[in-house]
Amino acid sequence: MWEFFGGPQPLRMVLAETNAEGRIEVVGLAEDDSVWHNEQRTPTVDDWTGWAPFGRSPLLSPFGRGGRLWTMIESGLSRLEDLLSSGSGPGLGTLAVHYGFGHMAAFGVARDGNAWINRQVSPLRRWAGWRPFGFRPNQGRTGPFGSDPNSSTRPQRPPYGGLREVIVGNGLGHLAFGLGVDDTVWLNRATRPYEPVTWTGWKQVEPGPGFSSLAIGQPDTSRVEIIGIASDNTVWRNEAPSSGAIDQWSGWQPFGAPGDQFRAVTVLGIGLLTFDAEVFGLALDDTIWRREPGSAAWVQFGTAADRLSTVLPIISYSGVAVGVAGTAPDGTAWYAERDIQSGQWGPLQQLGSDRRQLRQFVLTRDATHLLHAFGTDDDGNVWHQPQTTPAAWP
Repeated sequence: MWEFFGGPQPLRMVLAETNAEGRIEVVGLAEDDSVWHNEQRTPTVDDWTGWAPFGRSPLLSPFGRGGRLWTMIESGLSRLEDLLSSGSGPGLGTLAVHYGFGHMAAFGVARDGNAWINRQVSPLRRWAGWRPFGFRPNQGRTGPFGSDPNSSTRPQRPPYGGLREVIVGNGLGHLAFGLGVDDTVWLNRATRPYEPVTWTGWKQVEPGPGFSSLAIGQPDTSRVEIIGIASDNTVWRNEAPSSGAIDQWSGWQPFGAPGDQFRAVTVLGIGLLTFDAEVFGLALDDTIWRREPGSAAWVQFGTAADRLSTVLPIISYSGVAVGVAGTAPDGTAWYAERDIQSGQWGPLQQLGSDRRQLRQFVLTRDATHLLHAFGTDDDGNVWHQPQTTPAAWP
């Protein structure tokens, strides 16, 4: 059953990841563009800190909480930190959260097209606070994020008015892709993904037909792929080596027949030491389609009655089944899983016993590899549902 998970104010979306300690962290984007944060106090225990503004972490939060005096101290320190540089949220239109290289990171794009990043840093994996992540489109010429401001490196022009979204792929924490307001595709690569992190700055991926959405995958250890939906709903694909030669793109190629039209795609992504390039797409009539690695055609998934309006991957981990999930046109949540041993897909089935209507939801695994679902309804309330055992929802 879905359980009410609160909400500091109406949230239009939530994202969730599990940190290096096995604790789930949930980040929410509110209707007023503010960003909020809630996390487990202890792995596998349903005990949460409660919602708080997502800027810097409180200075002493790793050492526990409790008591009126502690609350006063923590509140004061949090306010002090938020007054410091980049301590509070910049106000974001879109948001992405990712785990990689032992740390979580949040990426956002403000309404003016500026990109921002908030990253966990050592020691104790505290959140550092929001910092500019790339270009400043409204301030003329500027150098790439991560470079020395006193360097003689030639500055780069901002990307045609900025970005509207940052997209990160599962297991690809060193790569951040951007979707421009003019439908162009951009890449920002971490040359050093560990502390202190440095980035190359945003560089445009070779021109394509112009894209409304992107999905990022990694078919194997040597390649990264971009799958994009163009404005005419056709699907395109581009790939490059995932190493230092990331700028060597193969070129945009149609990913399907000329008549294939989709409005959403997702890549199953990467499990623990397992690469999976299987792609799922939603046609304009909400039917579900699947494309296996190496296949030249899309094949309809499930029955003729199966419909989804949103789609997201279920990532495999430590022998746990991979799958796909999403919301149906009536807002109910559904999922299907593929058996690890046989490779066979099971049917699309409802996620949970109650027909909670959601506009968006996400999945992440806890320290015991059980899935947790977090979603928002049309009123901006947040809901939570954990698995009781693998592949079983209450």
